[in-house]
Amino acid sequence: MSKLKKLWKLVQLMTGERDYDNYLMHFQQNSCKKNNHKPLSRKEFYAKKMTEKWSGINRCC
Repeated sequence: MSKLKKLWKLVQLMTGERDYDNYLMHFQQNSCKKNNHKPLSRKEFYAKKMTEKWSGINRCC
């Protein structure tokens, strides 16, 4: 793999761009599919992620 591709994958990892892909991969490996659960859509996933990030106390002190 070229250095540019490795750098691009690192940038994607740091910005959270690959979070949904990782979520789907985990979902497929997990037992959730056995219980007839369906994975969240990309839009639902990022909406939930933003809600979790910004709800509650967001300061250190």
